[in-house]
Formats: sequence, structure tokens, C-alpha cells
Amino acid sequence: MASVAEWVKRCADAMEAAELCFGHGTDNAMDEAAWLVLWVLDLPRDGTFERWDRTVSGAEADRIESLLEARVDQRRPLAYLTGEAWFCGLRFTVDERVLVPRSPIAELIQARFHPWLKAREIRRALDLCTGSGCIAVAMAVHMPWLRVDAVDIDRAALALAGTNVAAHGVEERVRLIRSDLFAALAEERYELIVSNPPYVPAGAVATLPAEYRAEPLTGLAAPVRGVWTWSCASCGLHRATSPRAGCCVVKSERARNACRICCRAWRSPGSNSSTAAKVSLQYPGSCCRRPGTPWAHAGSEAKMSDNTFGRLFRVTTFGESHGPAIGCVVDGCPPGIEITAAEIETELRRRATGRSRHTSQRKEKDEVQLLSGLFEGRTTGTPIAMVIYNTDARPRDYTEIARQFRPGHADYTYWKKYGIRDYRGGGRASARETTMRVAAGALARKYLAQAHGITIQGWLAQLGPIRTDENVDWEAIEQNPFFCPDPGRVPELEAYMDRLRKSGDSVGARVSAVARSVPAGLGEPVYGKLDAELAGALMSINAAKGVEIGAGFESVVQLGTEHRDELTREGFLSNHAGGVLGGISSGQDIRVSVAFKPASSLRLPCRSLDVDGNEVEVVTKGRHDPCVGIRATPIVEAMLALVLMDHVLRHRAQMGEGA
Repeated sequence: MASVAEWVKRCADAMEAAELCFGHGTDNAMDEAAWLVLWVLDLPRDGTFERWDRTVSGAEADRIESLLEARVDQRRPLAYLTGEAWFCGLRFTVDERVLVPRSPIAELIQARFHPWLKAREIRRALDLCTGSGCIAVAMAVHMPWLRVDAVDIDRAALALAGTNVAAHGVEERVRLIRSDLFAALAEERYELIVSNPPYVPAGAVATLPAEYRAEPLTGLAAPVRGVWTWSCASCGLHRATSPRAGCCVVKSERARNACRICCRAWRSPGSNSSTAAKVSLQYPGSCCRRPGTPWAHAGSEAKMSDNTFGRLFRVTTFGESHGPAIGCVVDGCPPGIEITAAEIETELRRRATGRSRHTSQRKEKDEVQLLSGLFEGRTTGTPIAMVIYNTDARPRDYTEIARQFRPGHADYTYWKKYGIRDYRGGGRASARETTMRVAAGALARKYLAQAHGITIQGWLAQLGPIRTDENVDWEAIEQNPFFCPDPGRVPELEAYMDRLRKSGDSVGARVSAVARSVPAGLGEPVYGKLDAELAGALMSINAAKGVEIGAGFESVVQLGTEHRDELTREGFLSNHAGGVLGGISSGQDIRVSVAFKPASSLRLPCRSLDVDGNEVEVVTKGRHDPCVGIRATPIVEAMLALVLMDHVLRHRAQMGEGA
């Protein structure tokens, strides 16, 4: 006699040989076979069974073979053959009157919709197109305070849903309603609307595997392009959702394109539809965003926070200003580049605080540890992990403003987006994060110089009202704490900053940079424009408020005859385009300029709000830059290097090794 495990293996082999389709609670033959065998043996099917060596009797083996034969010959979902399905850890009765429960919405229910909603604020929920009632029942079981209306147009489905409601003892809190969407709901209001609607184009149903065609057509087939009838649903959704905390959760691969919506996608094992979408229909007064609700824009790839930069040369940074450490992972770096921690630290010292009295006096050692991706001093082509431990963090400086929003800072927007923020120096919004950009930029700069002869130089072009780039001495840039190219302006800058620091105020700055020996051909003509990606990268730097490429905003007052860069056999006669034409590098120098706003952390009092909406007076203590632009030059250089590095690799991938 064979064991349970052996019978599971036999059934799985038979299912695979028969090329059955899975997706009704399982997504592979082994899981489905285990479900079949355990059901026949009346053993636990909730994941707790462990006695796989238990012997199967002859009578039990006959019943297993009989059910396996029915599954293979009839090609009906196993749930229909057994009369049961599992959803959210709960058992449900099912048959051909309803779809087999399998929605990834189960993950949300088990998490009580955290972090998208505060569960205790949800009092009434609507399960639209309820079918077996599994979503409504699961919500009632996992949130015992919740009252749920379960709506379906099909009487037979509602009858089966009633069986499941009674089986789980939630009749007092789950109300079954026959309705065509919102038609019978009158003036009902809900904090949460959930639906697992029809999602398969009606014309495509006939092409589905037999297992899906065994399900009721009304629950599976959508009338238009595989999209549930949003034109009907949306007209009721905006008035059925409570403006206090309303949201709608919909399982539908294509619903994202049906109307103006916002969504968040994720996978669920065993689900035939891999996407669940948290949807807010954009109607005035409809679904209200709550703090801590992450969204991706409609039609875009869902991703959190964008902590990774680049396509082929990818840099991911992590850490907070006053946390234990900051770091980055660089993926896509070519092998064979000789690099040491000392070389990286040389770049880091250029942007470090405490270099002069004119910057923040926070004194970090910025000693970088190279954790991976190098062997015997050379890059290996594998991810390069770097970490720098914060040695001079003072989170106590920020305790008095922990619940206050500093005007001009990201405090307010972080709070509105995430519902939580790291008040210690701004957390991820701090310029401390740019340390790792400079570290990654050191790698990029070395490769660009060695492989292509590309060099990058930045400088302070203006500090407040003082222009500093009218008489440029390239050798002078590294000889003063301002990265000023005009040594004659340095005393004026020092006197200006001394007065500013004593006043307690701050000022903005403009930093420029040039990349020389850039080959022609980098960039794409439409969505991968080199200048567009340069602008995006430079605008991602903290406090950046404007970017110019070439002549930039001066182009507004130029005539076409002046702005156009004429060509001769000797080359271009000017470079108003900044080295980029039509999104592609021209072979000229790449010229960029970045405007930085005045720092917002000031000891001078100002009006603001706290997290409870009370008006407060904010005074920021601690160590801060009176002009963030003074230390921005190495950061601008690093971002310029990272963009060029990424585009060099992309150009080589598209055009070949010799490109």
C-alpha cells in the first residue's frame, strides 16, 4: 500500500500528463493533487497536515482514483467535484452556480486592508458581484465589527451565498441583496467597496481552457473588451462611496484602462488573474485619499518609492539621515574596473559637511565599506554593495518638531503620502542620501574616463545675488570651499555667507557642470531623450528647483538665427543646445545648470501646522546648511555621470560593442 505522499505524486503525474489547467485555488499539479488526496481522506486541508507517510487503504485508493479520473476526463475544476473551495483560510461550499473563489483580494482581507485603510474606521462594506459570498463572509469573519452588503444579480448564486453565510455564522452582519450593480442600493453609503467582477472578454471565453468554461458565464464574461461594465458601475460608485474613508478594491486585469483610475498591482499564487487593483475613480467628491495610501498612476508599472535609478547601470540607495547607516547597491557595473574605497572617499570628502564654516557643522567620517562586487581590487560585474555608518547623527535635535511640519520641507507631503515620517533630519528627504549618489558616481566617473575619455567638472555659478562664473579659472575650483571658478570672488562669497549665517537666514545657488568628450549618439529620440533624463536626474537632487540644458531659459529671448548651432567642417560654431539635439548627444560638451532653493531649516520662527492641524510656531535647531548649493557641485557631477554611464551602456547594448 502506498503512502499519502506517494498518492499525491501519482495524481500530480497524471494531471501533468493530461495537461490539465490549474488556477482554481491552485496553480500547479502538485498542490492540486494534494488537495484531491486530502479531501478524499478527509484530512486537514488548511496547511496543517504533516503525516504524509500515512498509509492509504485500498478503499481510499479506489476513491482517489475515481476522483482523479473525473478530474482528468471531465476537466472541471476540482472545487466543483469536491463541492468545496478555500478562501482566506475559510472553507466555502461551491458548485457550478458560482465562480470558484480564487481572488488575490484575500491577501487584503487577511491584512484588514492595511496599510491602505485603517480597519477600525471601516464600518460598512459592499461586496459587488458576490457570487459564492466568499469575499463578504471573509471580511465579516476577519473584521468582526464590520457590516457587509453582498450584491449579485443572479438568484442562484445568492442562494448558494446564503448557505455560506449561514455556515460561518455571520447572518447578523452580512446582508444578501439581489441587484444589478447599484440599482437596489438607493442611498446606501460604504467606506469600502470590493468586487471580483467579470474580467474575460465575452468573445474570448470560447478560447479558454475547459476548466474555465465550466464556470457560469455571467460571473466570468465581461461584455466589452474584458472590462467589467464600469460605465454602469462608475455612475453608482461615486455616490455609494463614503467621502470620509472610501475606496474601491477591484480584481481585474483590464479595469485599469476603463476610466481614469489609480491602482496598485500585486500577484497572488493560484490566481488566474495576476492583478488586483485598488481603484479610486476620479469623480468629484468620490473616493478620498488617506495618509499612508500608496498609489501608482493608472497604466503605469506599480512600484514603491522609486529608490532605484537607471536602467542598465542601476543604483539603489537606502538609509536615513539620522539612522544607523546609509548605503547603496550598484547593479550593472561592467567588470574589470579598478576601484578602491579611498578613491570613493576622495569624492565623498568633496561633498562632506564641516569642510568650512559656511556649511553644516555635522562631521561625518564617511568611511565607505565595500561589501560585495569587487575581487582583488576590480569590479566583478556583480552587484556592488556599499555602506557608510553614520557617526555624528543627533536625532535629539529634532524631538521638539517631531509633530510639526517645517515649511519648505518634505515633512507635510511625506505625512500626507505615507501617514508616517522620519522627523530626524528629514529621513530620506535629507541631503545625507546624496552621499551614496556621489559614491556610485565615483564608479561611473572612473569607467567613463577610462573607457571613453569622458571627464566631468562642476562649479558654483551663482550664490544668491553673486555671479561667480564670469571669469573662469578651472584650476581654482578645487582650491576653495565654494567650488568657485573665480578666485577673485571668494572673499566676497565668504563675507556674504558670514553675514547670512549671523542673520539666521539662508539663500539659494546655481551649480553648473560640463561633461567633455561625450560621444555622439547617446540617448533616444522620443522617451529616452538624454536631456530629459538629465533633467529628471538633476531635479531629483534635494532642493533642486530648476534645470537648464545649454542656453536653457535664455533660449526664450534668443532669436532662431542666434540659437541654432551652425555646423562647419571644423565642427559646431556654438553650443546653445548644450550638447544634445533631438534627445541625442551631438558630440559636443554636455552643459547643465541646476538652481537650488534656499534651505528651509532655520532658527528664525515661522508659522506652520502640526500633525493634528493646530497652528504652531516652528523653530528648527541643529546643524544646517545656510546654502545647500555650496556642497551641491559633487552631487551634480555624480548625477551627470550616472546618467551618462547608463546611456553609454544602453547605447552599446543597442548598437553593438564598437558603438
